[in-house]
Amino acid sequence: FFFQAEDGIRDYKVTGVQTCALPIWEMMNENHAIVARLGGSGKENDLLIQAARDAGAWGAKLAGAGGGGTIIALTDSPERLGEALLSAGAERVLYPKPVKGLTVEVS
Repeated sequence: FFFQAEDGIRDYKVTGVQTCALPIWEMMNENHAIVARLGGSGKENDLLIQAARDAGAWGAKLAGAGGGGTIIALTDSPERLGEALLSAGAERVLYPKPVKGLTVEVS
């Protein structure tokens, strides 16, 4: 399993299941940095992502193909993040709520 980081490729040993030593928000930030360097982000996305990070988001990245101004951000302060995004020009902010997914019971 390889992860492209700004300072080079990091190699993580795979044992049975692919794992990565980085928290998901760090991977989100790194993924966005790579896409932005390749020209796949856009001004609107970069502005919203910077606003999210300035408001304390742990991680933020574009969503979809990158041209539509849609981002995903992880935070423990959704109200503060939402206010910051609206102030930065977001048309709306969605607050998805985690729900219990599929449960498999083995008897």
